[in-house]
Amino acid sequence: MKLGPLGLVACAFLSILPERSVAQVGQADIDALLALHNQERCAVSPTAASMPAIGWDPLLAMVAQSYANGCVLMHNGDRSTQYQALGGMGYVGENIAWGSGSPSLAFLAQLWANEEASWTYAPIDTMNVLTTGHYTQMIWADTLFVGCGAANCAPYTFLVCDYAPGGNYIGETPYVEGTGRNEACPEPEQALGLAAALGALAALSAARAPGGRRLRA
Repeated sequence: MKLGPLGLVACAFLSILPERSVAQVGQADIDALLALHNQERCAVSPTAASMPAIGWDPLLAMVAQSYANGCVLMHNGDRSTQYQALGGMGYVGENIAWGSGSPSLAFLAQLWANEEASWTYAPIDTMNVLTTGHYTQMIWADTLFVGCGAANCAPYTFLVCDYAPGGNYIGETPYVEGTGRNEACPEPEQALGLAAALGALAALSAARAPGGRRLRA
């Protein structure tokens, strides 16, 4: 039984940065963000009975970009309503992150993926979602689409990624354990190219080494 997605009280502070400008999410950013999400979905342990690849939704990206432009470093409580107004359906999940030092958007998203080191396969509860809720939204099997927006909110780069259908339902696991087809994994001939691209991205991000913060809905 779905009890509804968790909204964290810890996210309910307000920080508004007046100096702002739009940071365009270009095709290279989209490719890198999708590659990172699908890499995490491909590599889940234990393996999944079914794990679809996640795709890009321009409507989610519109909602995320519009919110990021405001440079309010907290979650968008109206994201589901805004998505539905554009023609989308259902609950929208959200991860946000920001960092100084001109980080790449994929670097900021990697902060969410890094939570995997603290995660164990178990139902979502009010405790584990505090430490690994970004990661579990990334690998939530029922989530099929993501769309992201970003803005330069001096001195930070602010990243917002919205997800549909949203995940992190209390009492549920991110996916069903099993040995089924994992559609998030690249075809064998693509795997080496993906690994090389992600390796280059990691090296670039390490060289920049910005500070970063992240929150989840």
